Amino acid sequence: MKTISVTLTPAQDKAFNFVATDPKEWITLATGHRIGTIIDKLYNLEVEYSVINPNVESIPTDKLQAALAWIARNPLATPKYPTEQFNPDAPFPS
Repeated sequence: MKTISVTLTPAQDKAFNFVATDPKEWITLATGHRIGTIIDKLYNLEVEYSVINPNVESIPTDKLQAALAWIARNPLATPKYPTEQFNPDAPFPS
């Protein structure tokens, strides 16, 4: 399991607490949702690959395993963005 820490200035903390009664829970839920969206996109890419590739005998049903399979087959296509350039709505490479 990976641990990520976030440092906020006192002003940022005060503003964050205005919208989230428990910032740690809010970040956990937001991160989990975003990662779920990414897994869904990668799963769809893996299913698309499985459908068009005549050598694939079955379509994956486990989303996480399918996403990891797509990443393993496409290591150079996996986007890694610096924080300031990250666009969560950017299309995934195909």
